[in-house]
Amino acid sequence: MKRRADVLKVGHHGSRFSTGNPWLAYWQPQAAAISVGRNNIYRHPSDHTLNRLEEADIPVWRTDLNGEIEFRVKSSSELHVRAVRQ
Repeated sequence: MKRRADVLKVGHHGSRFSTGNPWLAYWQPQAAAISVGRNNIYRHPSDHTLNRLEEADIPVWRTDLNGEIEFRVKSSSELHVRAVRQ
């Protein structure tokens, strides 16, 4: 059974194995959020994770690039995103 998620908070700052294809296929999120520090020593998020999200056609919002991110979901499941930096 598949589920539908409005927003996926990507685990462990987007590390290489944090968000797998089966997880994405199961939840089918409308968007993904990655909480990550700018120029972090671990080089998160991983290109592998970003590629998986891109291949699944999931828009990605990152705190290192977008700053504070706000997601609002209307009753019709319409997702609105506001970020400090677009």
